[in-house]
Amino acid sequence: MASVVPIRQVGGHAFAIDFAVHPRHRKRWHLGQVARDFAEDCRRRLESVVKSVKVNQPIRPEDRLWLQGLSPDRLEALRKTGLLDGSQVCTGIIAVGDLITRWLDHTQRANSQRTLELYTRTGDLLLAHFGERTPVSACTRDGAEMFAAMLRDRSLSEATVRQQIRQAKACFGLGMKRDLVEFNPFDRIVSASIAAARGRCISRGEALAVLAELPTDDHRAVVALNRFAGLRVPSEPLALTWGRVDFARLELNVWAQKTKSERVVPMDPIVASALRVLCPHEPDPDRPVIEVSDNNLARTLRNAARRAGVEPWDRPFQTMRQSCETDWADVLPPHVVADLMGHSEDVSRRYYLVVRDDHRRVISSGGVVDPSCSKSCSTPERICSESGGSGVGTTGHGEYHNPESGSGLRNSPARIRTGDRAIMSRLL
Repeated sequence: MASVVPIRQVGGHAFAIDFAVHPRHRKRWHLGQVARDFAEDCRRRLESVVKSVKVNQPIRPEDRLWLQGLSPDRLEALRKTGLLDGSQVCTGIIAVGDLITRWLDHTQRANSQRTLELYTRTGDLLLAHFGERTPVSACTRDGAEMFAAMLRDRSLSEATVRQQIRQAKACFGLGMKRDLVEFNPFDRIVSASIAAARGRCISRGEALAVLAELPTDDHRAVVALNRFAGLRVPSEPLALTWGRVDFARLELNVWAQKTKSERVVPMDPIVASALRVLCPHEPDPDRPVIEVSDNNLARTLRNAARRAGVEPWDRPFQTMRQSCETDWADVLPPHVVADLMGHSEDVSRRYYLVVRDDHRRVISSGGVVDPSCSKSCSTPERICSESGGSGVGTTGHGEYHNPESGSGLRNSPARIRTGDRAIMSRLL
């Protein structure tokens, strides 16, 4: 049984409530200077809560509403008694800081270190906005809207704002699954992912100019792997070991920390050259290929771009990875490009592929894109003599296939493409 205990203080009487969840382990909840009637009401309510906790049952709705109505100071004093910690039955009682800690512990088991850093950043923003000891019941939809407005006031891109809201929504969603939160205050805020700005495409010439200005061979290898092999920086280049580099087949076996999967990526000649410079005479298969800190990689790249006379660009490594995928998309089928990059075709279309100026020039000149040639072919059904690859109107070996010849395919009046003259007859 709980009991009200008067405590003599300077300036008046204060009250506390003694109670016990386990025999011989009594706890005291200090209420401060309050009326005797208020203290008696708290005693009755607390006895009901203690009964629920003893039998490991959810707290009754009326008791839960009473707990939610307590001031943060009194709720914190009750928490210090140990009654609410670890019971996992106190919906609305858990504090924002505790919810975020549980969310990060949950996500740590299923995500990479880089992803966990992004989630931690979201947790810090939530703590700064709502307060660490604020009960989650005090997190309203208005507060969530103010959180989104705060992010936009920081001049963050819409893609970044939605990412933060999406992660905050996941945090409170975990609380709902564990019966720690009654509702998700972020559930009505738009958080669907959108592509970040993809206006810049780093050409091979610009990338080579920047490579020449980088300070070390390790930095050149990182940039080469990023721009010409599509590796995610910094996780994938730094995880590459010599046992995963096959110079005979010109292939890399890349471990993706983000997706917990492996993929095989062919080596561009520029990549192969950058790695051969680093390769020892007898490489240890378990030794990392690149031994450079991931600190300040972006700043080093921007400084090299300025020295090379190339205008620095935003999101340096993401933009070069996008540029690599765009180059590959000009010559390879979409499913192959997605496999080499380590994501789906939908992700390629929505977030990576960039429309370059030369793409627009080809269309405006009435020509077609020959994927293997960097020049624009101004006449349809023509292949550039320099390409040597297959394109529109070619046999696949650099030879132009005349559509008027008997062996080629022709368009009948009915738009049927076939080489059978009987089918092409106008009498049919």
